[in-house]
Amino acid sequence: MECLYSVDKQHRVFVIADAQKSFHVFCETWDTSEWHAGGAASWRPAATSWAKTGNLSDARQLARTRLAEFESQLD
Repeated sequence: MECLYSVDKQHRVFVIADAQKSFHVFCETWDTSEWHAGGAASWRPAATSWAKTGNLSDARQLARTRLAEFESQLD
Protein backbone atom coordinates (compact mmCIF):
# COMPACT_ATOMS: atom_id res chain seq x y z
CA MET A 1 0.00 0.00 0.00
CA GLU A 2 2.61 2.53 1.10
CA CYS A 3 6.37 2.69 1.48
CA LEU A 4 8.39 5.36 3.31
CA TYR A 5 12.18 5.78 3.20
CA SER A 6 14.56 7.33 5.69
CA VAL A 7 16.42 10.47 4.67
CA ASP A 8 19.59 8.46 4.02
CA LYS A 9 17.62 5.82 2.03
CA GLN A 10 19.15 3.05 4.17
CA HIS A 11 15.88 2.13 5.87
CA ARG A 12 12.34 1.68 4.63
CA VAL A 13 9.02 1.03 6.27
CA PHE A 14 6.02 -0.21 4.37
CA VAL A 15 2.38 -0.74 5.19
CA ILE A 16 0.25 -3.51 3.70
CA ALA A 17 -3.30 -4.71 4.31
CA ASP A 18 -4.30 -8.36 4.53
CA ALA A 19 -7.55 -10.07 3.52
CA GLN A 20 -8.96 -9.57 7.04
CA LYS A 21 -8.44 -5.79 6.73
CA SER A 22 -5.67 -5.71 9.31
CA PHE A 23 -2.68 -3.53 8.54
CA HIS A 24 0.93 -4.64 8.85
CA VAL A 25 4.05 -2.49 9.13
CA PHE A 26 7.37 -3.96 8.01
CA CYS A 27 10.80 -2.37 8.53
CA GLU A 28 13.86 -3.16 6.46
CA THR A 29 17.48 -2.02 6.26
CA TRP A 30 19.62 -1.83 3.11
CA ASP A 31 22.36 -4.40 3.70
CA THR A 32 25.62 -4.05 1.79
CA SER A 33 27.61 -6.48 3.96
CA GLU A 34 28.00 -8.94 1.07
CA TRP A 35 29.02 -6.29 -1.45
CA HIS A 36 32.77 -6.96 -1.37
CA ALA A 37 32.41 -10.74 -1.37
CA GLY A 38 29.69 -11.21 -3.95
CA GLY A 39 28.75 -7.81 -5.31
CA ALA A 40 25.24 -8.03 -3.86
CA ALA A 41 23.12 -5.84 -1.63
CA SER A 42 19.56 -6.43 -0.49
CA TRP A 43 16.82 -5.32 1.86
CA ARG A 44 16.89 -7.23 5.16
CA PRO A 45 14.29 -7.21 7.93
CA ALA A 46 15.28 -4.83 10.71
CA ALA A 47 15.10 -5.74 14.38
CA THR A 48 11.48 -5.64 15.52
CA SER A 49 10.64 -5.46 11.84
CA TRP A 50 6.93 -6.33 11.96
CA ALA A 51 3.83 -4.97 13.68
CA LYS A 52 0.07 -5.37 13.17
CA THR A 53 -2.57 -2.68 13.64
CA GLY A 54 -6.32 -2.52 13.24
CA ASN A 55 -6.54 0.53 10.99
CA LEU A 56 -4.59 2.45 8.38
CA SER A 57 -4.21 5.57 10.51
CA ASP A 58 -2.47 3.62 13.28
CA ALA A 59 -0.29 1.82 10.74
CA ARG A 60 0.83 5.11 9.20
CA GLN A 61 1.64 6.55 12.62
CA LEU A 62 3.63 3.45 13.53
CA ALA A 63 5.51 3.62 10.22
CA ARG A 64 6.45 7.28 10.84
CA THR A 65 7.54 6.45 14.38
CA ARG A 66 9.77 3.61 13.20
CA LEU A 67 11.38 5.83 10.56
CA ALA A 68 12.05 8.49 13.19
CA GLU A 69 13.73 5.82 15.34
CA PHE A 70 16.01 4.84 12.45
CA GLU A 71 16.86 8.45 11.72
CA SER A 72 17.60 9.24 15.37
CA GLN A 73 20.25 6.51 15.28
CA LEU A 74 22.07 8.55 12.61
CA ASP A 75 22.63 11.53 14.91
